[in-house]
Amino acid sequence: MFEQPDSDHLRRIDVRQWKVSIALNDPAALTLDRPIGVFVHLFYEDLADEIARYLALIALPKQIYVSTTSEEKKLEIRRTFDRYSLDAPVQISIVPNRGRDIAPLLIEFGTSMRQHDICLKLHGKRSLHTPDGFGDGWRSYLYSELIGTTERVRSIVHTMTVNRGLGVVLPQHYADVQPYIGIGPNYELMQRILAKISLRLLPDQEIEFPSGSMFWFRSEALVRLSDLGLDWPDFGDSPDARDGTLSHAIERCILFFCAHAGKKWAFLPSSARSGTLQQ
Repeated sequence: MFEQPDSDHLRRIDVRQWKVSIALNDPAALTLDRPIGVFVHLFYEDLADEIARYLALIALPKQIYVSTTSEEKKLEIRRTFDRYSLDAPVQISIVPNRGRDIAPLLIEFGTSMRQHDICLKLHGKRSLHTPDGFGDGWRSYLYSELIGTTERVRSIVHTMTVNRGLGVVLPQHYADVQPYIGIGPNYELMQRILAKISLRLLPDQEIEFPSGSMFWFRSEALVRLSDLGLDWPDFGDSPDARDGTLSHAIERCILFFCAHAGKKWAFLPSSARSGTLQQ
């Protein structure tokens, strides 16, 4: 999958130095050169109703791409989505149950990402290994921060449109996951991934990443991720693995790829606050 990196030819990036602050303002007018690409992985088809309600709030030109793992789930998702006025083409693909929500984006929809300037990545998060209610609370928080209202979506997209140097926009970390923001058991896999773009990772390096694996992004900021040549067998993840898999490692590499592409990243202001880009 990945060769052992030659550390003599690698350079270090501190992704925290690529962070900027943003403020969200609802624009009077918003014009997009290309529709938004919305990429959704739904392993749990019973969450289709919840996510469709949020997608209906994206009142902008968009194309929706959904991945799931069986024909039965595909039909149920289609029936559910059809009950909502999503005002967008919806492509539903059946993919192997590998690599969680990461592999479908990179393998199934890697080419589709290039057809959009601004994209949104979502998935039906459950976190079954956590205490009761935690996963539902985390998922609801992420959907609210990334979408929330029609006005909030317009503000986020406007900020990314006028600030072309902004590559990834992510929610503030859910309070209970803040202590786990770090490399964890993913160092070796992360280093092998980052070596593909000539970057070096230190074992004790402080990092940031979109915890929960949902975020807005500019396709050119992450196109190199889909160029790694990964395939489904590479994601031999145990379905109940909590950390240390290729999917977890890639999630923690996202902002490194953004910085390598010369793009900044930012946390979204809390949905309780109401685009300017501030260094």
